[in-house]
Order: sequence, then C-alpha cells, then structure tokens
Amino acid sequence: MRVLGIDPGNEGGLVLLSERGEIASAWPMPRAHGRVNWRGVLALLQTAYDRNVQVAVERQMPFTRKDGAGAGGGAGMMMAGTIAMLENYGRLKLCIELAGDWPVTEIMPGSWRASYRPRKGALGASPVAVPGETPATRVEAANRANKKASVAIADAMWPLARLKMGTTWTEGTAEAALIAEYLRRQQRAASLQQEGRA
Repeated sequence: MRVLGIDPGNEGGLVLLSERGEIASAWPMPRAHGRVNWRGVLALLQTAYDRNVQVAVERQMPFTRKDGAGAGGGAGMMMAGTIAMLENYGRLKLCIELAGDWPVTEIMPGSWRASYRPRKGALGASPVAVPGETPATRVEAANRANKKASVAIADAMWPLARLKMGTTWTEGTAEAALIAEYLRRQQRAASLQQEGRA
C-alpha cells in the first residue's frame, strides 16, 4: 500500500510514497494570501486519491502554559496560535474525508521523530538555561532545529528526490515524507510479524 504523509502546518507539505518507499509525488502545502489554501489542499488530495493509499498525518496537540502567563493569566491557558492550529487541523481532516475513502493514521510528532533520531537530547534547545531565554523561545529553538534536521534526514534518505520534485526539500515536504515513511515501516514490521505467526 502506498502512503500519503501530511505535515499539517502552515508551512507543511504532502508526500506520496510508493510501496517500496520511493517518492512518487511531493507538494508544499498550498497557500494563498499568507494562509493555507484549503481548496488547493482538497484539489491535491483528490488528484492523489487512490484506494490503495493510506494517509499518515501528524497529530496536532494543543499547547498550554503552566506558568499562568499569557491571555487571562490563568494556568493552563492555550498558547497563542494553538486555536488556529487546531482549526486548521480540523479543516485538513475534513479535506481528507471529502477527497476519498482513505484509512487515516494520526501519528504523534514525538513518535515519528524518535524513530529517526534515537539519541535523546541530540536536537533542540540546549538543556542549559540561557540568560533571557523563556520556555517559549526554547520551544521555538527546538522546533527550528528539528525542522532543519528533518530536511537533512530526508535529503540523505531520498538523495534523488530533488530531481523528481524539481526543487529542494522544504521543511514541510521533508517532514511529510518522514511521517509517511514512519507509517510505511510500521506497517511493514506488522506485516512481517503476521507472516512469522502464520
């Protein structure tokens, strides 16, 4: 089964992998007027529709602040941008539903990232406090480092993909490819395990 990986962020992407794990197609997240163009996303999904495709989408989780800072000052308040992120995630899931009858697997970011980066603490913000650094700036620094690492990993795994895509990896297409490959490997391992039991 082929796998369509989706990084649902504003700068996300969609990548279709063949059954052998080769890049079949890759698209950056369609945008218009500085936002995700949901009609464009739906059109891409309809173009890629095939009953022999499994969708792997990075699950979006709300971020809250525990320190009481932020809007309203209450502990556990949602961080800025979280509501918009969750609204966009809902729109993406609706586009997937409208495009076709696909099985969808939601994958936690930590799960797929850990499968490519087994060394704990190898990426992200320094565990040592930096003067003037806040929890928000540490998270932002870790996210930037993770995205740069994703591009490097995708480039190493699929060195000829640039020729097929006609462009270089974006952070979104790189992460979408890694998400798709994560699910493809999980399915292959489960299939081999099933065969071993038979």
